[in-house]
Amino acid sequence: EIYTLSLHDALPISIHTRRAVLLAAHPIPLVYGPTGVPRLLVRALDLVPPGSLDAGWILANIGWFAGTNDGDYEGANRAFERALDIARRYEDRALERRILIQAARVDWWHLQLDGSVAKSTRALELAQDAGDQQAELYARAWLVREAAMRGSSSEAQAHAAVSLELAERLRERYWLATARVNEFWLAYAAGDWMNRIGRASCR
Repeated sequence: EIYTLSLHDALPISIHTRRAVLLAAHPIPLVYGPTGVPRLLVRALDLVPPGSLDAGWILANIGWFAGTNDGDYEGANRAFERALDIARRYEDRALERRILIQAARVDWWHLQLDGSVAKSTRALELAQDAGDQQAELYARAWLVREAAMRGSSSEAQAHAAVSLELAERLRERYWLATARVNEFWLAYAAGDWMNRIGRASCR
């Protein structure tokens, strides 16, 4: 809500154009339910040159919200494709990682699992090349779930174990909770729930 108000306040006044663009390009946590963010992002996109890096970052967020909040899978993909074209043209690997992670999440949301696996795998490769541990956590989060749904428990557990190591290194509460939930979820699916709880209590 604070983000939406800040972006809304920045957009109407020309002197705050750069502020609005920076806000619109900033990674936005997913907010479930109706928001004014998609409409404001489209307005912010009109403030930047087409095909610019600023446009790429804003398009990544447009795709993110179109695919999740609005349920517009096709619209999300159009935005992601435009953003990816910009990222690759400028060889901006940080932007490419961001787009792939968000697009993988949208694919997962719409049960397009093959696409989600492909995007998560590529994002993981780019994250490891760059030493971007947070992006690696995002990529592995989807790969854990996808591997589990395909019945590949060993692959899922391997991703989950690395995710927990990374989360403990970064000490971010969200990722610590997510990594542990994934481990418990896999243990439950394997019938090892009580043993896993016992091991966790000894850590």
